[in-house]
Amino acid sequence: MSLPPNPQEGPTGLTVIEGFNPYGHADPLPVNDTGMNYKIQQWSGLISGNNQNPLPIIYIKPDSNFQSYAKDNNYQIKVKIMNTGMPCYDGRTLHGTVNNSADVPNCRPNFYEETGWYTITLQSLWSGYPPNMGEIHINDLPDMESDTFHINKYNNNNILRHVRDNKPSKKSGLTSEQLFWILISLFVGIPVVILIVIFLVKMSKRG
Repeated sequence: MSLPPNPQEGPTGLTVIEGFNPYGHADPLPVNDTGMNYKIQQWSGLISGNNQNPLPIIYIKPDSNFQSYAKDNNYQIKVKIMNTGMPCYDGRTLHGTVNNSADVPNCRPNFYEETGWYTITLQSLWSGYPPNMGEIHINDLPDMESDTFHINKYNNNNILRHVRDNKPSKKSGLTSEQLFWILISLFVGIPVVILIVIFLVKMSKRG
């Protein structure tokens, strides 16, 4: 069950355990960060099962990049909340579960068809609707449209091609050089062995 999207609603007044940070670690974004940002379209609170404390649930409009990323990570991701105007959210890195809005918070296929939104249920305390929708930042999701991504992709492809082209052959068998030296050894070794045998036979007769 989700709470109605009322932007005027204030904090829920949930008790915070002393010494426990329920909102996740807060730290600034690195200057050279190359992750992706997505605008938050809507906030709500989700009450699930016997848990009476709502969890924040946010809605975003995903692209194919995000969809592939979520699938590759089994729909469990980490996001940084930014620009909501609420310190309890902003700058926090939170674990989230990605779902199609047709399924979560409840079954509503028509809503997904109209919006195309995904939901991310955040593992944090719900502290009410922020004054600004804000956005999320995913640090390890590359921007596939950026020049940096295409340069890295080009370099990685060149490295893989170099490794493939220089990979030793897995074919079994002897090389021509190895066969040559084996034949030389046989031609030289067999006569020597015969001479030794003849010499030993003659020595035994004399004895």
